[in-house]
Amino acid sequence: MSDDDAQVIRDRIGKRRVVASVSGGKDSAAMSLHLRDLGIEHDRVFMDTGWEADVTYDYLRGELTCALGPIQEIRADLLMEDRCAERGMFPSRRRRFCPQELKVFPMR
Repeated sequence: MSDDDAQVIRDRIGKRRVVASVSGGKDSAAMSLHLRDLGIEHDRVFMDTGWEADVTYDYLRGELTCALGPIQEIRADLLMEDRCAERGMFPSRRRRFCPQELKVFPMR
């Protein structure tokens, strides 16, 4: 990306706050690194559903935090296991409750 392209992006953002959702995967890590390379200050958040492997939490709190900077962890009142028990089912393509109830609402 050219310096001119990067400046166009910075101009479009202006003084707005940038929040980047970091999942612990390569795509979100690359996005955060790219924002940093562009000189765009941003807050990093991890939307914790309580359904991740221990190694994911270790990576987020260890290596990834060292590479990207602080990552705020946000949790819903009821986590994935609680939501599944409450409904008596796992989410499916037709009954998706995870993204909205465990990520979107708590982020707000």
